[in-house]
Amino acid sequence: MTKVILMLTIILSTQVQALDCRNAVVEAQKTLGNNLAEDSFSNASFEDFNLTVEQFNALSSAKQEKIYIQIKPLETMVKDSIVSLNQKINQIIGTFYELFLAAELQEWREKREQLKSCE
Repeated sequence: MTKVILMLTIILSTQVQALDCRNAVVEAQKTLGNNLAEDSFSNASFEDFNLTVEQFNALSSAKQEKIYIQIKPLETMVKDSIVSLNQKINQIIGTFYELFLAAELQEWREKREQLKSCE
Protein backbone atom coordinates (compact mmCIF):
# COMPACT_ATOMS: atom_id res chain seq x y z
CA MET A 1 0.00 0.00 0.00
CA THR A 2 2.81 2.38 0.88
CA LYS A 3 4.54 1.64 -2.44
CA VAL A 4 1.36 2.48 -4.36
CA ILE A 5 0.98 5.79 -2.56
CA LEU A 6 4.64 6.62 -3.16
CA MET A 7 4.35 5.79 -6.86
CA LEU A 8 1.18 7.89 -7.22
CA THR A 9 2.87 10.79 -5.47
CA ILE A 10 5.84 10.60 -7.83
CA ILE A 11 3.60 10.41 -10.90
CA LEU A 12 1.49 13.36 -9.79
CA SER A 13 4.49 15.49 -8.90
CA THR A 14 6.03 14.77 -12.31
CA GLN A 15 2.80 15.80 -14.05
CA VAL A 16 2.57 18.98 -11.96
CA GLN A 17 6.19 19.85 -12.75
CA ALA A 18 5.58 19.30 -16.48
CA LEU A 19 2.56 21.59 -16.31
CA ASP A 20 4.55 24.20 -14.37
CA CYS A 21 7.36 23.98 -16.93
CA ARG A 22 4.91 24.30 -19.81
CA ASN A 23 3.47 27.42 -18.17
CA ALA A 24 6.98 28.76 -17.57
CA VAL A 25 7.80 28.36 -21.28
CA VAL A 26 4.59 30.17 -22.27
CA GLU A 27 5.25 33.01 -19.84
CA ALA A 28 8.89 33.35 -20.87
CA GLN A 29 7.97 33.45 -24.54
CA LYS A 30 5.30 36.05 -23.79
CA THR A 31 7.90 38.35 -22.21
CA LEU A 32 9.95 37.95 -25.39
CA GLY A 33 7.00 39.02 -27.52
CA ASN A 34 6.07 35.55 -28.76
CA ASN A 35 2.46 34.46 -28.44
CA LEU A 36 2.61 30.75 -27.65
CA ALA A 37 -0.38 28.73 -26.46
CA GLU A 38 0.11 26.00 -23.85
CA ASP A 39 -1.23 23.35 -26.16
CA SER A 40 0.70 24.43 -29.25
CA PHE A 41 4.04 22.78 -28.46
CA SER A 42 5.51 19.51 -27.24
CA ASN A 43 2.22 17.70 -27.61
CA ALA A 44 2.73 15.23 -30.47
CA SER A 45 5.16 12.90 -32.17
CA PHE A 46 6.10 12.83 -35.84
CA GLU A 47 4.12 9.61 -36.30
CA ASP A 48 0.93 11.44 -35.29
CA PHE A 49 1.03 13.36 -38.57
CA ASN A 50 1.11 10.29 -40.83
CA LEU A 51 3.68 11.90 -43.12
CA THR A 52 6.68 10.45 -44.84
CA VAL A 53 9.91 12.42 -44.74
CA GLU A 54 9.37 13.34 -48.38
CA GLN A 55 5.85 14.61 -47.68
CA PHE A 56 7.11 16.63 -44.73
CA ASN A 57 9.89 18.16 -46.83
CA ALA A 58 7.33 19.12 -49.50
CA LEU A 59 5.34 21.20 -46.98
CA SER A 60 5.77 24.96 -46.76
CA SER A 61 8.27 26.25 -44.23
CA ALA A 62 5.46 27.58 -42.06
CA LYS A 63 3.74 24.19 -41.89
CA GLN A 64 7.04 22.44 -41.20
CA GLU A 65 7.77 24.84 -38.36
CA LYS A 66 4.31 24.29 -36.85
CA ILE A 67 4.84 20.53 -36.86
CA TYR A 68 8.37 20.93 -35.52
CA ILE A 69 7.12 22.98 -32.55
CA GLN A 70 4.47 20.35 -31.83
CA ILE A 71 6.98 17.50 -31.78
CA LYS A 72 9.80 19.38 -30.05
CA PRO A 73 10.29 17.91 -26.55
CA LEU A 74 9.38 20.10 -23.59
CA GLU A 75 12.97 19.90 -22.33
CA THR A 76 14.16 21.41 -25.61
CA MET A 77 11.55 24.16 -25.42
CA VAL A 78 12.78 24.98 -21.92
CA LYS A 79 16.41 25.15 -23.08
CA ASP A 80 15.52 27.21 -26.17
CA SER A 81 13.58 29.66 -24.02
CA ILE A 82 16.51 30.03 -21.61
CA VAL A 83 18.84 30.72 -24.55
CA SER A 84 16.43 33.32 -25.95
CA LEU A 85 16.15 35.05 -22.58
CA ASN A 86 19.94 35.04 -22.16
CA GLN A 87 20.36 36.59 -25.61
CA LYS A 88 17.85 39.32 -24.80
CA ILE A 89 19.47 40.04 -21.42
CA ASN A 90 22.99 40.09 -22.88
CA GLN A 91 21.85 42.40 -25.66
CA ILE A 92 20.84 45.05 -23.08
CA ILE A 93 23.40 44.60 -20.29
CA GLY A 94 26.20 47.15 -20.41
CA THR A 95 24.40 49.48 -22.77
CA PHE A 96 22.78 52.85 -22.29
CA TYR A 97 19.37 51.14 -22.35
CA GLU A 98 20.06 49.06 -19.25
CA LEU A 99 18.77 51.84 -16.99
CA PHE A 100 15.59 52.29 -18.99
CA LEU A 101 14.87 48.57 -19.27
CA ALA A 102 15.58 47.63 -15.64
CA ALA A 103 12.06 46.27 -15.08
CA GLU A 104 12.17 44.19 -18.26
CA LEU A 105 15.62 42.85 -17.35
CA GLN A 106 14.34 41.81 -13.94
CA GLU A 107 11.33 40.07 -15.49
CA TRP A 108 13.52 38.21 -18.01
CA ARG A 109 15.83 37.10 -15.21
CA GLU A 110 12.90 35.85 -13.13
CA LYS A 111 11.49 33.91 -16.08
CA ARG A 112 14.93 32.43 -16.74
CA GLU A 113 15.20 31.24 -13.13
CA GLN A 114 11.76 29.62 -13.33
CA LEU A 115 12.84 27.76 -16.46
CA LYS A 116 16.13 26.68 -14.88
CA SER A 117 14.14 24.80 -12.22
CA CYS A 118 12.73 22.69 -15.08
CA GLU A 119 16.11 21.45 -16.29
